[in-house]
Amino acid sequence: LNFLGFITETCNVFSNISQKKLILKPHPSPVNSLDIVKIAKKIDSNISFTYDSNVLKLLQNCEFLITTNNSTIALEAMMLNKPVISLQTESLALTENVVKYNALLSVSNKEDIKKSVETLFYDKKFKEELLKNARNFLDDFFSNQGTSSKILTKLIDQD
Repeated sequence: LNFLGFITETCNVFSNISQKKLILKPHPSPVNSLDIVKIAKKIDSNISFTYDSNVLKLLQNCEFLITTNNSTIALEAMMLNKPVISLQTESLALTENVVKYNALLSVSNKEDIKKSVETLFYDKKFKEELLKNARNFLDDFFSNQGTSSKILTKLIDQD
C-alpha cells in the first residue's frame, strides 16, 4: 500500500506539470503484484511507458531519475551525472550509505514528492550540491570508474 501511494502521488504530481513528461519503466520482474501501468493510466492517460528501452539512452535524456528504495539504477544515473529522487517505501533503505551521503534526494513521505520534484526542476544550487554529494559517494565506494572493464580483463589474463 505504501508503494502504491508513492506511485499514485508521483503520477499526480506530473499530471499537473504540463511542460514536463513522466516516463515510467516498470521493473522487468516476471511476477508483478502491482500493475503500475494500469494505476498510472487511471491518473493520467498521457503518461508514457517503456518496457524495453535502452536504459542508458533513457538516463542520458532525462532531467532526473525517480526510483524506489535506492535501486541500482540510481547508481547508474549518478554515474551519468543525473540527480536522483529515491522514494523510500521501506524504512531499511534510509540506513544505506547512499542516503547517508545525501547522494540522492531521499523522500520517505509521499506528501514531499511534489516539493522534491519542484526542487530538482528549479533549484540549481540544490541540484549542484546533490550532484557533488553523488560524486563523493561514487568516489568513496566505486573504484576503477571508467576503467573497470580494462582492469577486469587484466585480472582475468593474469590467471
